[in-house]
Amino acid sequence: MKTSLQSLVIADMTENQKPRSTRQIALDIIEKTGQPTNSTCVSTVMQTLKNHRDHALEITGPAGNRQYRLKSSLKEITQQVEQQLWALRRARGNA
Repeated sequence: MKTSLQSLVIADMTENQKPRSTRQIALDIIEKTGQPTNSTCVSTVMQTLKNHRDHALEITGPAGNRQYRLKSSLKEITQQVEQQLWALRRARGNA
């Protein structure tokens, strides 16, 4: 079964948090999965992610030399805070 390029990009960017170019992201995906892609395809995915409400995309650098990094989504941050609150409640309950 083929994995969608968007899923591969999200997985790669989640694993590697440093800002990278679409070319570098494409090369990393090819190296890890063997699935063919290129920077143009990855760039198209970036445009989709930029407009997607569940993913916060940090874009830096001048036009033609953009760097991309996937930030935690609001949903993920909310889940992390809720988990920490439940851990605190359990700790207080056991004290």
